[in-house]
Amino acid sequence: MTALAVQKLQKSFGGLRVTDAVDLTVEPGERRLIIGPNGAGKTTLFITGELSPDAGSITLFGRDITRVPSHRRPHLGIARTYQIITLFPRDTLLRNVTLSLLGLSKLRWNPLIRLDGQPALIAQARNVLARVALDHLAERPLAQTSYGERRRVEIAMALAQNPRVLLLDEPFAGLSLEERRDVLALVSGIPRDVTTVMIEHDMDVALDFAERMRARGVRSSPTRARGRSILSSDALVLSEVDAFYGDSHVLHRVSLRLPEGRLLGLLGRNGAGKSTSLNVVVGLLPPRHGVVSVYGRIVTGRAPEAIAAHGVALVPQGRRVFRSLTVRENLAVAGRRPRGESERRHQIAASLSGGEQQMLAIARALMANPRVLLMDEPSEGLAPQIVAEVMATIRRLKAEGLSIVLVEQNPKLVFDVADDIVILNSGRVVLEGAAAEVRLRVAELHQHLGIY
Repeated sequence: MTALAVQKLQKSFGGLRVTDAVDLTVEPGERRLIIGPNGAGKTTLFITGELSPDAGSITLFGRDITRVPSHRRPHLGIARTYQIITLFPRDTLLRNVTLSLLGLSKLRWNPLIRLDGQPALIAQARNVLARVALDHLAERPLAQTSYGERRRVEIAMALAQNPRVLLLDEPFAGLSLEERRDVLALVSGIPRDVTTVMIEHDMDVALDFAERMRARGVRSSPTRARGRSILSSDALVLSEVDAFYGDSHVLHRVSLRLPEGRLLGLLGRNGAGKSTSLNVVVGLLPPRHGVVSVYGRIVTGRAPEAIAAHGVALVPQGRRVFRSLTVRENLAVAGRRPRGESERRHQIAASLSGGEQQMLAIARALMANPRVLLMDEPSEGLAPQIVAEVMATIRRLKAEGLSIVLVEQNPKLVFDVADDIVILNSGRVVLEGAAAEVRLRVAELHQHLGIY
């Protein structure tokens, strides 16, 4: 009997059809990978009942659950995690897991129940935390744990429900390399009698886990033998790029790569070629030599609007908002009708603070729903408190799976959020690698960046 079957599933938000007659069949014990760019409808496809389909059917082990509400589906054997972690930050790890167990217990109907008076649930929750090697942190408030530890707690809460089908929505988003290894070991150890469907942008870890994949418009196929040969996990690649301003040679054989869903920090002194590299990517400065590709498609020499259509957006240095236009009009420049605007939508951009103008510049870039976001010194000229807000926004975008190149003059800001680092000096790549490794090369950082 098929574990999960989706037939002709359709879902629209207003006039936008997000899933269009999607078919998906997952066999018992299978590990299935669902891939696609941001906005492709992957999370919408997750059938846990928060959204009702416009058409189509969903069956779980032969039972039609199309109209079963979300709070009843866990009792039928479905559990899920979320792309953005949804836990109780002020509660302890132990209490978070105990609450997930309470949701499946008959005790949930008792509004006067005290969790600390339920030794059976507490003991079970401790066993669940031990399963993910977090039992030593059981009494610690969630807010005092790392992002990777919170992700493991969320997976533990899902596994505590003893699901027959487990849905994982980008479990590796926003994790460091070490945290990715921990979470990969955790999900790889999920019992084989649990059918697992995973959405993920990090192809390296996802393909190591999954046995079959599903892409929008592509039939499911085995991943073990040829997954990496048929997928490009690089969102952006510059290869041997030379660029000039007139007769001035500013980039010398610059090569860099941005894997999908990761954040690349591009560092260097003033005049090192950082902004020039971004201008080359978006087509404002055609290179005289070399290749620029976006998700495997060569865009070298294409017009800026054509490159933007491939999913590349730039937050320029100095913000460059249209000062005489309102917030709404600035957003409308992106070519789409603004949605979810704040009460400031009619405020003239020139009257905004520097931090607000920077947020407007980021929002304008996001209006095009980019797959690759280039950010040129977003903290420039901002007060420390506003810089913290901008960096928090960048962290959220990274956690959502957006591929980001961040140019900054402040290396400490970059090292706090970046997965990988490239350092330019006089238009040449002089140092590159994983952020955690580059951070330890103090002498070279002093040489190429000055004070660090």
